[in-house]
Parts: sequence; structure tokens; C-alpha cells
Amino acid sequence: MHARVLCAVTVTFALIASVAGYPDGAPDTACDNLQPKHGTNAQTSSPPFSIDVDSTSYAADQMLAVTVRGGPRFEGLMLQAQDSNNDPVGSFTSVPNGLKTLQCGGTTDTVTQSSKSRKTTKTVTFRAPSSDVGNIKFVATVVQSYSKYWMVVSDCISGPSGTSTGCGGSSNGGGGGADGQSNVGNGDDDDDDDEDDSDSDNSDIDSDSDDD
Repeated sequence: MHARVLCAVTVTFALIASVAGYPDGAPDTACDNLQPKHGTNAQTSSPPFSIDVDSTSYAADQMLAVTVRGGPRFEGLMLQAQDSNNDPVGSFTSVPNGLKTLQCGGTTDTVTQSSKSRKTTKTVTFRAPSSDVGNIKFVATVVQSYSKYWMVVSDCISGPSGTSTGCGGSSNGGGGGADGQSNVGNGDDDDDDDEDDSDSDNSDIDSDSDDD
């Protein structure tokens, strides 16, 4: 009897832990493929999210405004700029409340969430590489709930040489990309109630479970 009760309690706590997720952002171990360690694959349907960049090309050290937006609100986010080899490039110099930067390739080249508050639009400032690395793309994991996330890819951003050799395939394996380049507006965040959170303890991409 006691063993059965203990087993039930253990299972209950395990389920709570798996649903609650981690609100403070992705750990360095997520740098490999930008995907959460949730035991599920990325959605293969057309993503309800997009990555918009305010320029279709970049010059050395140019500042770009990059916006992740969606119809549904999202909880988790991991965003990178990648070259044609799917290596992170450039750095993020400014992020709004509710987001923070990670160092996946030695600089602040990745953005993730720092709170569990739901978001519909987030704009960050990206500094382009100081040298011509060819065309680049922005790749993001956008998590709607613990078991539902999409891989989203921006349009190609042309390098200083103006080559048109493409951006290379995403290293993240699935979900499809966001079509259609659009200008970022004034960079304001949506009406979420994020607060600054500099905590960088061990955590995953996702935050708590979706209550939809």
C-alpha cells in the first residue's frame, strides 16, 4: 500500500515537472540544433509565426531590426543568424524585456526567453558580421506550448558581395520557413507583461504549459 502511494506521488510530481517546463530560457546545450529537449519533433505544418527583417541585405557591422511575430502567442524562443553552413554569425546587441542573449558561438549570437510570459511580437537588434560571410538567414524555434513548437526560417539576407547562392538549408530539421519579407514597424513590443530576468540557471527553451 505504501509503495503504491509513493509510486503515485512520484508519477504526479514527474508529470508536473514535465508540463511546467523551464521559464528562464534555453541552456547552452540547446545550441546544437536550437530544439527543446521535450521528446517531441517540430510541427510540420506551416508555422503561424514569422521572422521579419528590416533589410534584405547587410553591410559589415550593420544594425538590423529583427522581429519574431505570430498569430498565437508564444512562450519559448531561440533565435540565431546563420551562414550557409548553419553556423551562428553576428551578435545581438539589444533585446527587450522578456528576452536575453546566449553565447553559442563565442558571442551574444543567440536570443532566448527569460520569462514565461506569453508574447505575440518581439523585436531585437542584430549586428551583422564584421566581414562578408555570404548570405545569412535567421532561424528560430518558436514554442507555443510544451509539446508544440515550430522551426521558422527567414528569407535570405544578402551579403556585401551581393551573391545569390542561397542561404543553405536549416540545420534544425523541419517545420518549414516563413515566406515574405516585411519591414519591422517601430520596434515596440506587444502587450505582454514581461519583466527583466537575468537569471541564467539550467533551463530549456520552453516555459510552462499552454492553457489554450
